[in-house]
Amino acid sequence: MNSLKAVAISTFKSFLDFWKGSGREVRIRIIASAASIVFAAFFLFNLFCFNFDAAYSDKTINKNRAAVDDFDYSTVKKVENRIKKLEAGDTGSLNVKTKSKVYYLKKFRDCVILGDSITEGLTVYGFLPDDIVLCSIGASLNGSGDLFKKASKLLPEKAFFTFGMNDMISYRGKAKPFIKEYRKHLNSFRKKSPDTEIYINSISIPSKEAQKNQPSLKHYKEYNKALERLCEDEGYTFIDNTYILRKRKSLYAPDGIHVNIPYYPLWMNDMIIEADL
Repeated sequence: MNSLKAVAISTFKSFLDFWKGSGREVRIRIIASAASIVFAAFFLFNLFCFNFDAAYSDKTINKNRAAVDDFDYSTVKKVENRIKKLEAGDTGSLNVKTKSKVYYLKKFRDCVILGDSITEGLTVYGFLPDDIVLCSIGASLNGSGDLFKKASKLLPEKAFFTFGMNDMISYRGKAKPFIKEYRKHLNSFRKKSPDTEIYINSISIPSKEAQKNQPSLKHYKEYNKALERLCEDEGYTFIDNTYILRKRKSLYAPDGIHVNIPYYPLWMNDMIIEADL
């Protein structure tokens, strides 16, 4: 041990003597050589350590690539919102954790949410108060005029509408009269509250069993496409939440139409992202 120390000291002294006795050009060459060695060492370390240890499998890379390929590139806003959902969880926003009631109240404090019994779950399960959520069990567009009027009188900053599940039954799967009635209610709402931003939620996917029991529910895709066209025509924002139940069938209630509690934070997160709350 002492001999190694002595050799090291001797070598260092020799280097100092050489350094003092060398000219400026020699010193520059020594510094340049040392810098090259350090750079090469850093490069090799990064190549063989960091890259090999990266926690990204081919499966993860392919999943991320598929997610990006699935983007709707029609508008910058849609791309930005899709990226926000991916950031919220690897499968969109399916990893969203339930926040406190105060959190949701703060996010939706200047908003109203209108809809049927699925919407009612927002108040039943304690996420939002009933002065923000305006709904009724079995609500369809026919007979919901009072809800629209009540909502417009509040002059909300943003309004979210969720109709269609019951309408598919009452209109016997025909989307055209449904859209006509929806448009009429929304036009009336907009006249009374012109500064309110309007958001239309998609119709959630009924389970296969529910569609079997009530054939009119099989038209949910047609209805959602019609809703998206309505939004494009009128300048509203369409919020597509259908991926939630497509990927999380465990969130269905026994009737295959209503949903369990964990559905609501996922749904609210979509509204929060789309409306930039």
